[in-house]
Amino acid sequence: MWQRFSEHARRIVFFAQEEAGRQNQSEVAPEHLLLGLLRERDSFGARLLDRLGISFDDLSARLTTQLTPGNHVPDGEMRLADASKRVIDRASEEAQQLGSDTIGTEHFLLGLLDDADSPAAETLRAFGINQERIRAALADAAGAEPKDSRKSDLDALRDALSTFTGNEPRARTLAVVLDWATKVAMGREETSADFARPAPVPHTGDRGVLRDTAHTARPQIEVAADEDALFAFTAAFRARDHAGYQELLAREVFFLVPAGTRAKLLLPPRAAARQEENGFRVRVLDGEHEGRAGWVRAADFERTDSDDEPFPPAVSLEA
Repeated sequence: MWQRFSEHARRIVFFAQEEAGRQNQSEVAPEHLLLGLLRERDSFGARLLDRLGISFDDLSARLTTQLTPGNHVPDGEMRLADASKRVIDRASEEAQQLGSDTIGTEHFLLGLLDDADSPAAETLRAFGINQERIRAALADAAGAEPKDSRKSDLDALRDALSTFTGNEPRARTLAVVLDWATKVAMGREETSADFARPAPVPHTGDRGVLRDTAHTARPQIEVAADEDALFAFTAAFRARDHAGYQELLAREVFFLVPAGTRAKLLLPPRAAARQEENGFRVRVLDGEHEGRAGWVRAADFERTDSDDEPFPPAVSLEA
């Protein structure tokens, strides 16, 4: 079941173990799980409590006064109390009922409230929190939930994208949806307004310009010799590996063109599980490297128009 926990849910368990250790307890009780949730303040469950007007400091102080220090000397990873195991089992059931493969912090919160007699549930109710209010808050937040239990939804979308070839209309549509959904999950998009007007998806044969569409103002764009070189460059770029970048440049596995250079799309990105690793094969249309072909990151190609010129071009057969 541990594999199904979201990253925030795992951190809650770690924090709960720390809280139990501070109290010299031999087991992690539901109250420790709730204290752990209050420490993981950027989790979805904590944000739900904040949205409902709960003071984390006040709730934490109330819980702490209810805990009785023990005499156990921590000697390793603490085990879960039976009551905490029931909380997690109930959280798993809540996740399944809500259609999520991942157990998130919101499911932990519902699981904590399910045990009516536990001090954790009693404390939450004393602050006006019950399952009905959490479910209502979940319904209000539907569609705007930042990456917690919705991680599995994005993974499913990536899996679907990987089954299509890059030329299929379904793959192009899924690529746009995945890009937008990832931004929503990471909290970089607040509404679907941008998705309602997505940027044109490039097609083989389209023309465009090479520029950094991620708006980091790079004056030059790297054009890699092949896909392996593109992968190596992308890895160095993502890690901000200056030495690695210079080494690749010295080996001439890519060449540089000024931002704004015109290019033509030869091959679209291949459908892959990780969209950011895709690249375009293009032919440079002007400048010092006119006529050369190579690979660029998908984010470095901005489509301008379609190439409607007749093809193949007319060839004179006169001797």
